[in-house]
Amino acid sequence: MTFYMGKNITQSQLDTLVAVTSYELFQKITNPDPEVASLLERLQRVRSIDRKAYDAVKKRLPYFTCSEFAGNIRKAENFTAAHGLVLDLDHCLTQEEAGKNLRARLAADTRVLLLFTSPGGEGLKLVFRFNEPCLSAKIFSDFYKWFAGNFARQYQIETYIDFTTHDASRVCFLSADKDAHHNPLCDALDWKQFADAFQDCPWYESTENNRPETEQPAGSENSSATNQTEKKDIAPDVYAEILKKLNPRARLKKSKIIHVPEQLNNIEEPIRNAAAGYQIELKEVRDIHYGKKLVFQHGVNFAEINVYHGKNGFTVTITPKAGSNAELGEVMKRITEQVLWDLMNIPYTQKTLTKNVTKN
Repeated sequence: MTFYMGKNITQSQLDTLVAVTSYELFQKITNPDPEVASLLERLQRVRSIDRKAYDAVKKRLPYFTCSEFAGNIRKAENFTAAHGLVLDLDHCLTQEEAGKNLRARLAADTRVLLLFTSPGGEGLKLVFRFNEPCLSAKIFSDFYKWFAGNFARQYQIETYIDFTTHDASRVCFLSADKDAHHNPLCDALDWKQFADAFQDCPWYESTENNRPETEQPAGSENSSATNQTEKKDIAPDVYAEILKKLNPRARLKKSKIIHVPEQLNNIEEPIRNAAAGYQIELKEVRDIHYGKKLVFQHGVNFAEINVYHGKNGFTVTITPKAGSNAELGEVMKRITEQVLWDLMNIPYTQKTLTKNVTKN
């Protein structure tokens, strides 16, 4: 498989990509040159200290992409073909033994071409090759989402895998890993099987050659409508139909009905505002049974808490998720309890190791 390497992501529209083989890329990862090794060492030092410094150092690293571009200039409108994809697993190596076991399991998958530690040192990168080039950025994006979801469920790594890296022009920064895994005889992914099944779905609205938005002719009557269609995500029933075609015997999971007490519907904004006062960002709110899961981020650290409502009022608990920051979790637990008590003036239950204390 051919990869395309660049040197300066901040000037990618001027940076001419150079073709390299998977073995050459493997050698660059297992035997990095001194400049790259120095940048990676610095990157891991500032990881938990300064997010801006971390991002700045990371952008100085060489990078590669699985996609080919006209003139070897990485622009969305220059996209010509994707030869593979890269999956990101974030914060999966924070626990040494569990990380080692996960790495061994993934390396045993015959579809994996390359596996190596991410530049930050806490995650993994998995590279897969296609059996033939994918000429559509739209189909690549749809296949990426489908494959990432299935791969995550297969290995129960939904909490680690990054589902947002589905852009065909996405890059992967070079890393250093003397224990990187390389299997040049790996099984190739058949994206076309997915695309054919997708085309047969009754809900599918075809676009002209499934071209990316930037490739629409200027002034075309249908360009606006086509772009709107392409920006939509695939509906769950479409995925179900695709799964049925790819594996007719597969049993589809029924959607879970999640009950969220109405008392929890108005807590998001007060908590968001209170957290912002400490430069902490509320990144995500998810419905769970009888509660809501809140995900917070401060710099490179993250934490999750659950807020429940029952007959005794509100209960706030810290979720011990892998890679989460315990101190940030404790801070957000206390801030959330304060919001529930002071701003909403309603009872909540403060959970401790020994007992529950209800304030009224």
